[in-house]
Amino acid sequence: MLVTPHWNAVNGTLRRYQRENAADVWQPIGGSFPVVIGAKGMAWGAGFQRGQNPKLKMEGDKRTPAGIYAVSPAFGFEPDFGQNLKMPYVALAATHVCVDDPASNDYNQLVDRAQIQHPDWKSGERMREIPQYRLGSVIQYNTESPDKKAGSCMFMHVWKTPETGTAGCIAMEEAKVKETLHWLDASLKPVIAMFPEKAYRDLQYSWKLPKE
Repeated sequence: MLVTPHWNAVNGTLRRYQRENAADVWQPIGGSFPVVIGAKGMAWGAGFQRGQNPKLKMEGDKRTPAGIYAVSPAFGFEPDFGQNLKMPYVALAATHVCVDDPASNDYNQLVDRAQIQHPDWKSGERMREIPQYRLGSVIQYNTESPDKKAGSCMFMHVWKTPETGTAGCIAMEEAKVKETLHWLDASLKPVIAMFPEKAYRDLQYSWKLPKE
């Protein structure tokens, strides 16, 4: 559960919760810790717009999509890091790219270009060239029948500094990324919920969100 003070805030807090089934009460796992999000704050992710804020997440706007999204797979530079995880892990090679070209058939996909005979994209993030991607996970935003204007390549990853906003991803200190990845269990269908404070309070009861 990630909450920021307001729509334009770059800093927020994240706290982990777990429950066995939908009827159970959310149980906190550890304490909250600081994160940074998009350099321009948040905007509603595709399909989640609510209330009075009209802003929608768009490609290249440096905003994090508010909403609830699945988390998987994990990824990183170390080839063996995934051995003790309870979720899929992609060991990033020099050929891994996250495609952010809306004209590509692989838009918003993490792909290995060595496995693609005819790459059709003109832009993409070369994952191994970005130090902050040395450890993280994919946030499954806009991945099913993607809206080509709604944004791409959303990750949880290591932050550059505690005050430096991202292009839209969620970032935190490396120790917290490791801790979170070791805790996540794919069999429990993990998700991340991300909202500014007021939107979180407005939706907490009706969406059965954890109590901060």
